[in-house]
Amino acid sequence: MVQLDDLRSVQESYKEETEAVDAFVASRVGEMTQQLDANIQRLDEQVLQLHNQLQGGLFVDASHFEDPSAVKSELESVKQRLTQLDELSKQCTEYQTLFNLMPFKYLNLQATQEHFATVESLWTAVEKWNELYQTAMTSPFFEVNTEELSKDAAVAFKDAYALHKKLSNDVTAVLKDRTAEFKLNIPTVLELGNPAMKDRH
Repeated sequence: MVQLDDLRSVQESYKEETEAVDAFVASRVGEMTQQLDANIQRLDEQVLQLHNQLQGGLFVDASHFEDPSAVKSELESVKQRLTQLDELSKQCTEYQTLFNLMPFKYLNLQATQEHFATVESLWTAVEKWNELYQTAMTSPFFEVNTEELSKDAAVAFKDAYALHKKLSNDVTAVLKDRTAEFKLNIPTVLELGNPAMKDRH
């Protein structure tokens, strides 16, 4: 009988402790939810700042067309920051799920990631175009594979046109104009690169 009384007192003590813990958690959840909401809002503001940064400055400056290394370096920094913000958004979503809250939809983050991918592909296209153009203009003519050059120029023009349609800035305009101008010269290059062409022609 003494053991049963001891068991009941332990059970009662456990119940009181559990209720105290539940009350403490309930009192803290509201505060933690407010803090989480503030963190989400701050994260969203940082994403918007990054998006605005991608739409101006270095990223749309055509003066970097010939040497895009500074832009590529800056893009790498933005990429790292976007990765950090993405990780934070996932962490916040986990906390919201833990608190039984509806997860926030990070639409600005998604839009910024998509815009970043487009800007990054623009500067990659610029870099590839510069390499293609430099190779075509400096290699001995008999070493240039004219068929391959024609295909590469057509792809570069198509990509430049698509990027100009998406972004429509100074850099895309320069890329589109240069690829279009080069594409106009391709028929002449193909004729000159024809293996049947002899010195007497």
